[in-house]
Amino acid sequence: MDFKLKKLFSIFFVLTFVFIGLNVTSTSSQAVENCALDGTSIDIDSGTLDSANFKQSGTSSYALDACEHEPDFYKLIGFKIMLCKADPYNENGVAPDFSVCNATLIESSTGAEIVIQPGVETNLLAGAGNLIIPVGDYPYAALIASNHIYIKHSESFSRGGSAYTMAGYGTSASGYSTGTSCYTTDRNASAPTSSTYTNATTAASGSNGITTIATTKVTAQSITENVINPQTNDARTLGLACADTIPTTGAARYGYVGEIVDSLSSRINGTTDCDTQEDNGEASKACNITFGNYENYSSDFEGLDGSAAFNLLKNDETLASNRNEATKIAYIVAFTNPVNISENTTSFKISVSTSSSVSVDSHYSSGEAGGRIQGKKMGANPFSVRFQTKTKRARGAWR
Repeated sequence: MDFKLKKLFSIFFVLTFVFIGLNVTSTSSQAVENCALDGTSIDIDSGTLDSANFKQSGTSSYALDACEHEPDFYKLIGFKIMLCKADPYNENGVAPDFSVCNATLIESSTGAEIVIQPGVETNLLAGAGNLIIPVGDYPYAALIASNHIYIKHSESFSRGGSAYTMAGYGTSASGYSTGTSCYTTDRNASAPTSSTYTNATTAASGSNGITTIATTKVTAQSITENVINPQTNDARTLGLACADTIPTTGAARYGYVGEIVDSLSSRINGTTDCDTQEDNGEASKACNITFGNYENYSSDFEGLDGSAAFNLLKNDETLASNRNEATKIAYIVAFTNPVNISENTTSFKISVSTSSSVSVDSHYSSGEAGGRIQGKKMGANPFSVRFQTKTKRARGAWR
């Protein structure tokens, strides 16, 4: 890993970052509810198939087209984590001010991979020695990461108590892969194929970053990725491949896919979030054809002691003005109880929860893919983290 410690002038404290998982919320992969399972498989309606066929947990209704589950692997590219004495966030699309964050915990100029697995702890500073943090209360924290989030995950499907064969990615428009499991595929490529958070329309040329996004997108690590917008009539655009036995080699092997957080739900063209605007009949303000570079503070995050806000940024950490410019995301926390660093602080960690951080999205069109439900994509969303410390007087408990 490429993280380097920032040496600050105060008492030494040992810093251990422990990643327990990752929780996300959604706007276009997207505010979905958990699905019921038949054993370990997603339960599909045994009646007539339509645009929404997954069973909603706790009900008898088959009315969902996407399911939130815990991913097998979730990968972030981290650039900076900071503690702040003052609020770096500015509401309604004004650029954040990170100069108030006077304790930079870790920093990577090239971006460091953070691979998160359920129940697996990762020490980001293993072998790096002690970290020095100035004593005091920190009411705010900020994390800057790539806005390209990566998932490696698979799901199986059941209909009427028997395994159901889905359709997925293929190398020709009508060449759908089929199988009882669908999974993320890197398409045997050196760089992942990415979809977008809002399912924005892609454009090979003339993309303005507002109503469309470019079909190739350069990440904050200078990696060029292909961007897809899944369609029911073209297997090449689908984000998932399907098979009875998941392959680890070949044109549709199991691998990471990317999800670009290309826009946030507080919009530059309206004070109400884009989902509500579209539901109210304002089609011109739909999430997939507008652009928002901010999400004001909200407390609607599982396990978060406080509120979180977001900004979409360029490489230089100034505000992005369209989808094509956005390469990083800033996650800013206002704590209900400030993080306290004292002479008795011995450890520090960040806990993240993955209980529902992948959205398994489907497509259906009766005239396509032999009438099968299609594996549209795996969606990921902005993340929630919790900062904790341990002191000499409370060695057995984090707070």
